[in-house]
Amino acid sequence: MDFFSRRPMEVKMHYDVYITQKDRIYTAMVPALPGCTALGRSEDEVLGNIRDVIEGYFRSLQMQRKPFPDVKVVKIHHARYPTARSA
Repeated sequence: MDFFSRRPMEVKMHYDVYITQKDRIYTAMVPALPGCTALGRSEDEVLGNIRDVIEGYFRSLQMQRKPFPDVKVVKIHHARYPTARSA
């Protein structure tokens, strides 16, 4: 029995999800997973939708026998940033 025919192990993975809102529509995207975006009418809805998209993304990789992406998170702290000057 090969790896893909066995029941997959459940592994907890964490990905950054970016959410924006415009005109009452929420958009979620996962920069580490190409093509993983979702829409919703509320933050809760878009979070549920992006979870489904991420699950489908990994299921697709598994079915195609492609490796899961390695993700490295590096936090960069920028001390200076532009500010608006008061007139």
